[in-house]
Amino acid sequence: MIRVFSQGLSVTGLELGVSRWSAWQQGEKVDYWRFDGQHLQCHAPQKPDLSWVPALKRRRLSALARVVFQVLGDCSEEGEQIPVIFSSGMGELARTQELLEAIANNQPLSPTAFSLSVHNACAGMWSMQRDLRQQMLALAPLEQSPVPALLEAAGLLAEGARAVTVVFYEAPFPEFYGPFMSSPEQPFALALRVHSGPNPACKVRLTIDVAQQQATPDAAHNRQALLSVLLNNCEAVQVSEVQCSWVLRRC
Repeated sequence: MIRVFSQGLSVTGLELGVSRWSAWQQGEKVDYWRFDGQHLQCHAPQKPDLSWVPALKRRRLSALARVVFQVLGDCSEEGEQIPVIFSSGMGELARTQELLEAIANNQPLSPTAFSLSVHNACAGMWSMQRDLRQQMLALAPLEQSPVPALLEAAGLLAEGARAVTVVFYEAPFPEFYGPFMSSPEQPFALALRVHSGPNPACKVRLTIDVAQQQATPDAAHNRQALLSVLLNNCEAVQVSEVQCSWVLRRC
């Protein structure tokens, strides 16, 4: 149940069913998890398998967009029309930095490079690849919190969507931003297919509650929080934002 008050959003035991999820985390080796609704598999591939993406479109994808396409492909069906929510704190920041440096050096800007640097670039390319005509949202949550996207998904489900795909993703920030914000060390992406209400296809359920105590926001922790719950590394985890803290729990 979601209640909106004049001073903010109060969530009491909001519950989402997860029928599929997929995650890609790159470090010294690649960790690639895929839950198909029945079984959780873990692989260590060298790179995303995007053979199903035409070569002309594939060449436009950054390293970050490639892992986003990989996990989204695991959580969606060709031809289906359901909303998709993209959530990333900084998105294609490396591309944006290249454009800013070009401006500083009086270099001409590429229209293609600009179109691929905007925050909804991944969303646009995914919609063209899958010919999607449903709602597409691109969020930039503070402290890389997963909660805003989950709340958006709950809202779309409440409005009648039969399912919503949510994808979280980040890539290392350019060195220039090092003193100002926490950067992931390698590209990371996590996609979920979520539902509301009783659904026999959902073997995993998540609840979202407001935490009783506020904690200091930690982007690195928030980035891994949802994956930790999905992997059963912990039963519940707290996600802290600037003005609110939440508890994500697997049930």
